[in-house]
Amino acid sequence: PISITSCADCKHIFITNPFMFFKIALDKPLADMARSLDFSGFTQKSQISPVWYDGWNPKYQNDGNIRMVSAAADGSSGYMTHKSGGVFSFNPLSPSKEDPTAKHAIKIGEAGIEENDINGIHHTSSLKNIILTSSKYVHIVKTRDSDGNNPLD
Repeated sequence: PISITSCADCKHIFITNPFMFFKIALDKPLADMARSLDFSGFTQKSQISPVWYDGWNPKYQNDGNIRMVSAAADGSSGYMTHKSGGVFSFNPLSPSKEDPTAKHAIKIGEAGIEENDINGIHHTSSLKNIILTSSKYVHIVKTRDSDGNNPLD
């Protein structure tokens, strides 16, 4: 895997490798398992499955250019990066293939992002921004405006 993420209330862990985006279904959130020191549900009942959301262009699937994934700690947003595609959004609390929030959120050329230039993605602790790192720059993209809405939605 290239990247792994989850959130406090997520019943999934999200993983990327260069060719696919995966989700691992859990019987309860990983944070709950950690609090109880009981990870037996993870080893016995978890199911890993590839996922590509209906709102994501299939031309970017299985092409070897998938990079990082990040979910907000509160589960309010999730983003996956693609080397030549940009940034794709999803709902980490309800990761069904038909997720209406899943879309191509930032295309290459937007927000100063150049092709083949996304190395990492992270949510800030304020949950108001995501940080995209490239070979030359750090890009800060607002995910919450003054009214609390996500301008990428």
